[in-house]
Amino acid sequence: MPTAPVAPTTAFRLGEKTADPLQMYLSDIFTIPVNLAGTCAMSRPCGVAGGLAGGIFSQLLVLSSRGLPGRLGAFARERPVAFGAACGLLLAVIGLASGGTTYGTGYHEARKIVESTEALPATYGMFKWLASLVSYISGIPGGLFSPSLAVGAGLGAKLAWLDGTPVNDFLLPGLFILGIYGLATLFLMVGLVWRASPGFLRRLDLRLGRHWSWAGTMLVGAVLVAWILYEFAIFPDRMVLQPILIGVGALMVAIPLLPSMRGFFATST
Repeated sequence: MPTAPVAPTTAFRLGEKTADPLQMYLSDIFTIPVNLAGTCAMSRPCGVAGGLAGGIFSQLLVLSSRGLPGRLGAFARERPVAFGAACGLLLAVIGLASGGTTYGTGYHEARKIVESTEALPATYGMFKWLASLVSYISGIPGGLFSPSLAVGAGLGAKLAWLDGTPVNDFLLPGLFILGIYGLATLFLMVGLVWRASPGFLRRLDLRLGRHWSWAGTMLVGAVLVAWILYEFAIFPDRMVLQPILIGVGALMVAIPLLPSMRGFFATST
């Protein structure tokens, strides 16, 4: 399957090329051959996770090169050998947590990912990213190019998860997670602090016999458990956070059912 970029440049600022329409239209030049040939094509976002991780990594490197803040920075300046040893110990712990995959430049691991000759843990990209950052902060001479390639390969490989799902990108799952575990959870927290229930929520309280946040907490917990179980069904890899999140979701369902919590959330007619 032929693969090519959609655009020849990165995104430009809104209105930046309106004075030169030719340059603006040339942004679509890579889409023309497909249209001329009359074949089908698909635009698939790639590099989003790697680009975000790379941007954060670069900013942290720049900040650390100017000196670490507070007591940690003073310790690094006054006792560089001890600070380097502490970073080495942290790297060893990261290596053990990753099953030994973060040791070295990461070239062999990146090659395995690209050539699909061996499956690495889903957490490999995260652990390699963290190990590369600690290595740089320690002040030990070394390169960043090969470890950065390994981090990108570890993060980008997980885009293959979408092949077994009904979506082609992470937009819809991301919006779902934002809505359920971001906005809905924030709404529940506000409900717990601000016990008033105006309008529809008041009628819901009367129907339930308890404050609406009581049922909302159990609903969000049930959705969380169902989401992780769905991941188990479609994703070939397993992540450390998955069983933890299932436990959190189960607690969100079970704790409101305790007699003390049922009484706490009870509303008077």
